[in-house]
Amino acid sequence: MTDSNTHHNAIIDSFDDRSVQARSLAYTENDPTTEFFYRPRTLTVLTIMLVGLVYVAMFPEADDMKTNIKFGTWAGTFSFLLFAMLQFRDGPFIRPHPAIWRVVLGLGVLYQMFLVFILFQNKRDARYIISCIDPSLGVPLPERSYAENCELTYDNVKNQLDIFVIYHIVGWYAKAVVLRDYWFCWILSIMFEVMEYSLQHQLNNFAECWWDHWILDVLICNWAGLYLGMKTCEYFEMKAYSWRGIKQINTLKGKVKRTVQQFTPHDWTKFEWGTTKSFKNYIAVIGLLFGFLQAELNSFYLKYLLWIPPDNPLNSYRATLLFMGSIPATREGYQYLTDK
Repeated sequence: MTDSNTHHNAIIDSFDDRSVQARSLAYTENDPTTEFFYRPRTLTVLTIMLVGLVYVAMFPEADDMKTNIKFGTWAGTFSFLLFAMLQFRDGPFIRPHPAIWRVVLGLGVLYQMFLVFILFQNKRDARYIISCIDPSLGVPLPERSYAENCELTYDNVKNQLDIFVIYHIVGWYAKAVVLRDYWFCWILSIMFEVMEYSLQHQLNNFAECWWDHWILDVLICNWAGLYLGMKTCEYFEMKAYSWRGIKQINTLKGKVKRTVQQFTPHDWTKFEWGTTKSFKNYIAVIGLLFGFLQAELNSFYLKYLLWIPPDNPLNSYRATLLFMGSIPATREGYQYLTDK
């Protein structure tokens, strides 16, 4: 072993075993294929941002106030996310790149700030603010109930099948990938149906036929999403690619394969929540269960209170952000719970 390698290992050993900085440095040293993307580029990126802002400042101001507010908001958001990408701490993931997960954290901070702001508005003003984001919003939504004809017939079941069946399956697939535990997901599935029963006096679309609750939702959509999600977890658990196995890439095929691997997990942790192992684990699992159920309910109540129709892209953007943010958040929570 050369002196440089000995010095490098000494630096790595000086970090805590869980240090993301240590893992990122070692990853750079041992993976020449992606080494360029892991070198600091802070001054370069900031210079490009400043040049871009100066370029925009040279244009004459528009007379339309809404246009100015729109572009100013986007520019401020972009500047904050750029700062987050460069200065926020690393999370537990390094693929496709730690900077991507820093941007996800930055988007989460912005979304939280927006929710705090909305918290101090009444419904009328909140709906007006949302309509400024999307002019098609701000219109009362039509009420729909799924419990008008509950006779179990082919036609009735067929009438209940719409695009939300796909959304349902995809949503439970995402929960399975985040939680990585069959029992946890099944408890969550049953509890959400119980909440639909409890809150259907407030939200009409929670009123469903018994077979819609327990056959279409739980036994078909939920099971399909959970099954696919857990199979994905099992695949990554067995096939997770590791940079330690990559010594040298000399062929085009090898370089292409390594590039594809950059979009797969660097490693995979199987979650074993151990609900009954200790009181701490029990409280933590109950808290996580409550958090997921609350996030599910918020999706429906935000649409109901702010008049956002289900097919509006804002719902998809929010769901995607919650999914991307919950992946590292749940991983960090699990490590805090299990790593002594």
